[in-house]
Formats: sequence, C-alpha cells, structure tokens
Amino acid sequence: MARRGKGEGSVSRLGDGRWRARLRVDGQELTRERRTKKEALQALRQLQVRAGLEAGADQPLADYLDEWLEGLQLRPTTVKRYELDVRLRLKPELGQVRLDKLTAVTIQAAYGRMMADGATASTIQHCHVTLSSALSSAAKWNLIAESPARLVDLPEHEPAPPRPLSEAEAISVLATADGDRLETMWWLLMTLGPRWGQLRDLTWEDLDLDAGWIRLPRSKAKRKVPRLPLTPLLVSKLKAHRQRQREEQMAAVRWESHNLVFTQTKYPGRALRHSTALDAWRAACKRAGIPDWQEIRIHDGRHSVGSMLGEDTAPRQIMDILGHASMSMSTHYSQQHEAQLRAALQRLTDRLAGGTGEASAE
Repeated sequence: MARRGKGEGSVSRLGDGRWRARLRVDGQELTRERRTKKEALQALRQLQVRAGLEAGADQPLADYLDEWLEGLQLRPTTVKRYELDVRLRLKPELGQVRLDKLTAVTIQAAYGRMMADGATASTIQHCHVTLSSALSSAAKWNLIAESPARLVDLPEHEPAPPRPLSEAEAISVLATADGDRLETMWWLLMTLGPRWGQLRDLTWEDLDLDAGWIRLPRSKAKRKVPRLPLTPLLVSKLKAHRQRQREEQMAAVRWESHNLVFTQTKYPGRALRHSTALDAWRAACKRAGIPDWQEIRIHDGRHSVGSMLGEDTAPRQIMDILGHASMSMSTHYSQQHEAQLRAALQRLTDRLAGGTGEASAE
C-alpha cells in the first residue's frame, strides 16, 4: 500500500472492532474513534477541513471516487455496481476534473458524450445515481458546498418495445425447460401471463389445486382480484413442483418459511430474485434456439399470452385472464364466464402441450 502524503491522515481498525481516524498537523496528532470505517473516514475528512488542509477538495474526482468506494458499507452487489459505473464511465469522462471544480455543466457535457458514444438512457441514469451518492457524501463531509449533480437534467428512459414469442417459440421454450427447476413458472407465464411481481409473490395459499384455481397476487393495488382456472396440466405441474420444494426443504440446513411457490437456492425459502429468474428464462430461450434470446424479458412472456389467446378468445376473456383494469372491474365472475375462461385456457394449454409432447392431463 502506498504511503500517505503529508496532511492525508489515516484510518485504522482497533482491537475492539472500532475504527480510528488519525491526522498529524504541525506535530500534533488529532484522532477520532468511530464505530464503522465509513464513519471514521468521515471523521478524518472533518479533521482535515477543520485543520485547514482541505485534503480531497482539490484532488481529481477519480481519486476521490476511489476513497469513497473504499468506505462504502452497502450490499456487495450495490458496491459492485458502483465500482463498474466508476471504472467504465465516470473515471474516463470526469476522472481528471478536480472535485471542487466539478459543475453541473461539466457533468451534463459528460453525459452528452456518453450518449453520443452509444450509452443508453438507462446507463446514464445508473451512472448518475452513483455520482450523486458520491457527491452527496462529499457535501456532507464539507469537501464541496453542495452536489452539482442535483442540477443535471437526465435523458428520459425509453423502455424496450415488447418482443412477444410466437407460438412456435413458446412451444420450444417450454420443451427445452422440461425438468428445469423453474419449469412450472414458465408454464404459468406462458398460459396465464402474470406479471413478474405476481410470480415472485405467489404463495401456496393463492392456489387451490384440488379445485383447480389460482388467485394471482395483486401487484399494484390491494383490492382483491378474481380467481382464474388452472388447467389439469398446470395442476399436475404445480403438484410436482410442490413435491420437489418439499424435498429441497427437507435437505436444506435452514429454510426461511414464507410459503412462496418459487424460491431461491442460495437462501432457501426466500423470494426468487429477478436477476436469477431472468438468467434462467433467457437460458431457456437460448436452448430453444431463439436468435435474440438476450433481449427477451420475462414480461415479454405476458405479451406472448395476449397474442396467442387473441387467435380464438374474446377480448373480454383476454382482459380478465391478463388482469387488465378495463371492461371488467368486478371481483368475481359468473359461472358462465368462468366456464368460458377455463375453456380458453384449456385451448391454449392444449396447443402448447401438443407442441411440446406433454399430455394435456385431462
């Protein structure tokens, strides 16, 4: 490790787990003890400012960002994302600018260059979150008067257009997912079209496998939603999935019981992470031979259901299956309408099952 220069001070860990900030000024040693490394670094900054050294205020932004990253005490995945933003985007564009000379105009121009080089609006927004957090800390530590990032205008995020799977692609994905741990999730996705949050939050209490019903969790509102019929094939797959989950639970050293249908393997029993599900979904699409598998989102499965149902299903029934908030706002259906929904879902399931070689389980 390189030796610190005059006036830089140091931070070290004590035997009791606390951290000590140390600064020597004119032969006098100033110290502060804090509970965490981040707090000790903040205390060191305050000592430097009070001593008139202003250490860090006139340093390049790149050097400040390195020290800021070193003191972060956040989730490893968050720190990793910050590190990537700093290394790949912020340092190349702004690293040589002095911290105390950084302005909103400078940041805005850097974002413009990044956009010209092909960065998306989403990438710019991620970088801005990182830079804003770093500059807010600098302002708190009195290195700068205020964060110039607050005055920057960000590009509007344009979501990717839907990319629904064709029926042939859906059949291929389901066929290649046979035996996969999340196979049942993909069957629910490709027949009922739930949102990701509904799949993540689905519990066994939302299912009646004996009667063949499911009530998807409401993702954006708390009002009750109508139940939807489960085809015999889906009931069969959910029962098999429940048995596999029970075996996982018995084998786990620790299982966090949230009664969720789909769970993690890293932390057994916890809700499945979107990144994990997305990786598995795209892996299934890749195995199915879909050329643009890297661009397909889980939500595109929902669009696929709308397209496939549209071939032989009335608009009212499609809206009710997908949970659209128009045409039907009631919390229950008539028996005739329930029968129509069940028939529509059975037709779709039969088409998909026929293509994959699955029995319809009638």
